Amino acid sequence: MPEKYSHLLSPIKVGDLVLRNRMVCSPCTPHFIQGPESYPAQAMIELMAARARAGAAVVTFNCAFPKIRLGEFAHAPKFEYVEPQALNYFSHLTEAVHFEGGAISFILDPTDEPGWDVSEGILPMVPDGTGITPAPGKEMSKEMILEHIEEMAQQALILKQCGFDMVTIHSSYRFFLPSRFLSPLTNFRTDEFGGSMENRLRFLKMTCQRIKEHCGPGFPIEITISGEEPQGGFTAQDVIEWSKMLEGCAEILQIRAGEIDPTHPTSFCLEKAPNLKTAEIIKKGNPNMLITTSGGLYDFDLCESAIAEGKTDMVASARAWISNPNYGNLAYEGRPEDRVPCLRCNKCHVPSPGCTYNNVCSVNPEWGSITPRLAAAVREPEGVKKIAVIGGGPAGMEAAQIAANRGHQVTLFEKQDHLGGLLQHAEYADFKWTLRDFNHYMIRKTTEAENIEVRLNTEATPEMLEDQGYDHVIVAIGAKEAAPPIPGIEEVNFLFASELFVENRIDELAEDVVVIGGGEIGTETALWIAESGRSAFVIEMQEKLCADAAPVHYRSMVEDYWLAEDNFSFAVNATCTKVSKDGVYYTDEDGNECFVEAGSIVLATGAKPQTDKALEYYGKGTYTSVIGDCVKAASVQQAMRTGYAAGRKL
Repeated sequence: MPEKYSHLLSPIKVGDLVLRNRMVCSPCTPHFIQGPESYPAQAMIELMAARARAGAAVVTFNCAFPKIRLGEFAHAPKFEYVEPQALNYFSHLTEAVHFEGGAISFILDPTDEPGWDVSEGILPMVPDGTGITPAPGKEMSKEMILEHIEEMAQQALILKQCGFDMVTIHSSYRFFLPSRFLSPLTNFRTDEFGGSMENRLRFLKMTCQRIKEHCGPGFPIEITISGEEPQGGFTAQDVIEWSKMLEGCAEILQIRAGEIDPTHPTSFCLEKAPNLKTAEIIKKGNPNMLITTSGGLYDFDLCESAIAEGKTDMVASARAWISNPNYGNLAYEGRPEDRVPCLRCNKCHVPSPGCTYNNVCSVNPEWGSITPRLAAAVREPEGVKKIAVIGGGPAGMEAAQIAANRGHQVTLFEKQDHLGGLLQHAEYADFKWTLRDFNHYMIRKTTEAENIEVRLNTEATPEMLEDQGYDHVIVAIGAKEAAPPIPGIEEVNFLFASELFVENRIDELAEDVVVIGGGEIGTETALWIAESGRSAFVIEMQEKLCADAAPVHYRSMVEDYWLAEDNFSFAVNATCTKVSKDGVYYTDEDGNECFVEAGSIVLATGAKPQTDKALEYYGKGTYTSVIGDCVKAASVQQAMRTGYAAGRKL
């Protein structure tokens, strides 16, 4: 065990359960990992086992039981929990995790009855970007409440019999019933389940007590709970008092944010672990309760110091185990420098509005739908090959690294004086800090690899590669922005977003800037301009800004960020009609002609892949692959996936 992580990797006893370390894998079951089976299929079982194999002390498993209210948008497959044939697979799942040395917890979600809620007329909480329109319900009767309590206790007993070591009750963000009972913002009852703090805790406490009666006093129960609520909800001091009332009923409180989206912090949150300070308050307020906290806990040194300083007893993370399939083992091996930085893009939920039926990770090409096929898709290399990679952006660097790791000799050609390609834009804006960390990681791994020769300031033309004897040429020359056919655009000075951001040419801008194009790139460009003290006005044809961003747990936080920026403004459902030296003309959503003054114009209207140029490299090696943006201008995730695939095939 590395001495520097002695607290993080030390064992801890929870009820009758002994955990091998303090690292918890939070619930992060992919939306799509298997078919419509009513049980955990092999792909699901292997995914959970892999997290234990990677060093997780607890793997938290969540699935949607058949009656769950959110229907098709449930975060996990809907599994049956009463049929013996289905429960047999639950037993396979727990045994697989135990074989790898981990414990496994199951998230109990009350199977909400549509049309009923804690109080009359309140709106259910749903994550932003789901497209679900909530409907208020009627107040549940006491008999219904007691039925829910008994049902959850029966679920816990069945799950214990299937080998689950503990259960977790979801009580955060006024989302499921337990949290809606807790919050004064949703609980307006006048009976013994509403009013005072003690009454609002009653549903949760009775549930825990009933589970203990069924499963035994030593069977651990974890409760996820918002550390405090905004807008007049409960406070951290309230949570401290509740934790004292729960002693003997529950063993762990996992502290989360007051609302659902900020629990999954993005790069627009400049704090690494925003919930840690609240966890510390609660831990110090009641040292008898074990505390876990989640939200951005990725850095081993931060996790170690948080536990050593008594801020929390354990740390829970989800995206860390997705971006790094060997995450926990890197702590045991003392290799923090080999962690792949998570971008906090939250594409692991839903990649984009136009790609809702897939699971991806921007920095881990092995995660998601490709995972079950990796063993069959990857073959052993046949001898050492001589490889040329043209382009040092993320796709080129990933292809070079993978090929070099497989024993091949790689020469990477980059025409600029630095690697990174378009990732270079992350160097300047504070809110791009996660992408900046990732770019530095990729550059370091590429330049330190023994089998990779990096040639900067070298544009590898097809003629240069002639007769060099390359076995394989991988072309990753990217895409180029092109000006749209806007009248007057050729008569004015403008900058493409890539020129502005990548080359850091912000000092060339006037005080009033119009950004044409309000996708994710255009929005971020305008935010950077606004933060420099200039006025940034965005014109976007679609009905909302940043429409191509991950819709779940991401876009809403970008919106919060721009709403707090005084120098940022925009028009949506707007079409740019012409430009002049004085500004930009556009039609608004009502068809009115509008004009906005602009001393500078920035175009963020998309890029075209350099496909024709890429095809010129064919025949310059025995085989040729074209990857990344020169196939289709896309995202870091797609660049990494194509680079990984090209390297693994060699």
